[in-house]
Amino acid sequence: MRVLVTRAEPAASRTRHKLEKLGHEPYVLPIFELKDLGGVLPDYPYDGIIFTSANAVEVLLRRNWRNHNPDTVAYCVGKRTEEAAEQIGFSRTIAASGGGAALVLEFEKLNLPENQRFLYPTTPDRSFDMQLALQKKGYSVDLVELYQTRKCNRAGQELSGAIDWCKDGAVLAYSARSAEYLSELLSSLNDLSSISSISLIGISKTATNIMLKYPWRDVYVSSNPSEDDMLILLQSLASA
Repeated sequence: MRVLVTRAEPAASRTRHKLEKLGHEPYVLPIFELKDLGGVLPDYPYDGIIFTSANAVEVLLRRNWRNHNPDTVAYCVGKRTEEAAEQIGFSRTIAASGGGAALVLEFEKLNLPENQRFLYPTTPDRSFDMQLALQKKGYSVDLVELYQTRKCNRAGQELSGAIDWCKDGAVLAYSARSAEYLSELLSSLNDLSSISSISLIGISKTATNIMLKYPWRDVYVSSNPSEDDMLILLQSLASA
């Protein structure tokens, strides 16, 4: 099946590799790019570092940053983020399946001492206030705005061809923000006839609801907000 992938690099290339292994034909058209904002990470010996996205880890990887403290725990949202944290030297990791709220629940289960101190490298575009949620539980959280995903203006010029190529295939929507921008780009196209043959697979209801004004062939929502679950839906669709 032909699949349009609009993630920022390098995540887009990782998704392309997964799709090719599953026998699909991916069309990679990143509509965002990952920008390092230059935020400096404090040297304070933290009890843990919070990663709500693999993008934060990717920026640290680009900087050749390594974790040299074996006692520091990486608290991650998603398996992919946990795997990325291991690549930069974290041997102790805890992952939550879901969003930021799911990670907060993991903290509750662990029943950590209230004097724990955490570093939270993140983006200015946050949909969940992780810092506030943990501070309410008595933890100290130092937030550093490390990265931001920014729109790729050239994507609009290529989208029409990508949609036509993806006929009878699927489009993957990975976040509400990407769905908003993709919807904005689609609204600028003159011919949307191919969309009626394309299925939309969203990582969440929020992401898919933004795209419902277009006449997709089918709309599917991941029950567990993860790429793996989206690919399971894609496999089911391809074999139907």
